[in-house]
Amino acid sequence: MQKDKENQIREYMRRFFGLKQTRQPFETNYWQAISEYLLPRRGWFESLEDPQRPGRKRQDKIINNQPTRALRILSAGMQGGLTSPARQWFRLNLADSSVHGSGAVREYLSEVERRMYMIFASSNFYSSIHMAYTELAGFGTCCLLEDEDPDKTVRFLTLTAGEYYLAEDRRGLVNTVYRTTWMSAAQMEEEFGRNVVSDQVKSALEHDPDRKFEVLHLVEPRSLRNQRSSGNMDMPFKSVYLELGGGGHLLRESGYNEFPYLVSRWSVFGGEVYGRGPGNDVLPDVKMLQEMEKTHLKALHKMADPPVKKPASLGHPVNALPGGVTPYDASNPQALAPLYEVTPNTAELDAKIQRVEMAIEKALFNDVFLFNTYTSSMTATEVEERREEKLLMLGPVIERQTHELLDPLIDRTFNLMNRKGMLPAPPREIQGMDLKVEFVSHLAQAQKVVATKSIRTVSAYAAELSRYSNEALDLFNVEEALRQFSEAAGAPGNLIRGEREVKKLRSGKAEAVQRQLVEKSQDRIMDNLPKTAQAAKDLSQINQKGEDALKNLVKLLESTASPQAGGALEGVQRQVN
Repeated sequence: MQKDKENQIREYMRRFFGLKQTRQPFETNYWQAISEYLLPRRGWFESLEDPQRPGRKRQDKIINNQPTRALRILSAGMQGGLTSPARQWFRLNLADSSVHGSGAVREYLSEVERRMYMIFASSNFYSSIHMAYTELAGFGTCCLLEDEDPDKTVRFLTLTAGEYYLAEDRRGLVNTVYRTTWMSAAQMEEEFGRNVVSDQVKSALEHDPDRKFEVLHLVEPRSLRNQRSSGNMDMPFKSVYLELGGGGHLLRESGYNEFPYLVSRWSVFGGEVYGRGPGNDVLPDVKMLQEMEKTHLKALHKMADPPVKKPASLGHPVNALPGGVTPYDASNPQALAPLYEVTPNTAELDAKIQRVEMAIEKALFNDVFLFNTYTSSMTATEVEERREEKLLMLGPVIERQTHELLDPLIDRTFNLMNRKGMLPAPPREIQGMDLKVEFVSHLAQAQKVVATKSIRTVSAYAAELSRYSNEALDLFNVEEALRQFSEAAGAPGNLIRGEREVKKLRSGKAEAVQRQLVEKSQDRIMDNLPKTAQAAKDLSQINQKGEDALKNLVKLLESTASPQAGGALEGVQRQVN
């Protein structure tokens, strides 16, 4: 048993070093430069950090901070557009669109949504997802851990580039995360217990409890498990903590029912696990901008404090400080003079710097989220069309976030709440049915605006043709147009009635119309009863044939008359007899 455990630890370490090698080109070629030039407060790199003495100076290469501000605008726009804390951004429906639930079903779905929004608001979700969007925009990859919390149900931890190592399944989705972190000896004792940690950590607990040790947390699919068992050692994903010192020391092994990491990429090139984002795209421009700022500042410095020349006979050094005194020969008043004339064209340099800044802001989609990029001469329609056109550029990115980040987020949160008994019981009619998540955020809806335009166009054209022929409207399905328009516009789910409710409503209207027709028919019969009685009397005096005709007339009246007309009909019958 001990031998099997040691072999398993060696296998974990072997895979860890393999994933480390795979990630190395991204770290050295892209991530370190992005951290130095764009995100000085993000990124953790083993070759640059000292975990025992954190606080490394990170902003040495940044002179113009505009690219960092532009990237913050992008990450804030992503949060406000996809997962805004101020508006609804997801909605639950039945996966089978042919099934339209009753009012009880809609109330159930609405209550589940409300409770899920409360969980997100009470946890650290919105602050964590904002950092995740920053990582996504800058490094091209974000990694967010959603774990259980005894007080808040869930808690989130946003990892930064350099802390994690990834692997994909055959579908191209990340299903393995190896994460390194540094924990003090006191933290390790609190998390795992004194009896579990290594002798080295136990020694540190006695003499230096704040000394830090590197810990590896790995989560990957469990290949061999008893699917009938609900124990954490038979869950679909294994969770293993290893102390990396000494070749790997097992601290804890357990499991997860769902993959707890939410990993998303901005875009992925063939065969690569880690993504590339706009931070990669603007990096050459950002480096050029910093060099231009250096040149600009150097020119200004030389203009304000030019180099000087002095005669060789002047033995004293030149004191160029404010209030400084430099002696010179009064017979030679031009003894001190500028070495050369410094007259740079700073206006042209300023204009070039501004053009580079604008190019960086555009590459970071600032023109999508800020309205100051539109001129006052544009009409409201033109502004909206241009904005929709720009939003379409984010379409592939939004689709990837939906599948890699938001769908797993809702699924795991729903399952965690369900296992804790925090969800209402579903109505009988939908028990066993799957639910579908529909995202109705600002950016998600912007991708559907095109559908509403086509519906408007067809509707207007059908209305125009109806002026020439009413038969043209026979081709137009008004109800389906309204349903699709409501869905594309992101209207609340209870705004459009389900098919059952519509049938019930229409059935009630038909019955009301039928009752109204019957009542009008009965009123006409009552108005004509005196004439009918006189006619019956006249007919009874004619002959047998007339009497038969009168009896048939009475039978007809009986079949259509109301109870209120019964007395009058009896009078007619007496006339017949």
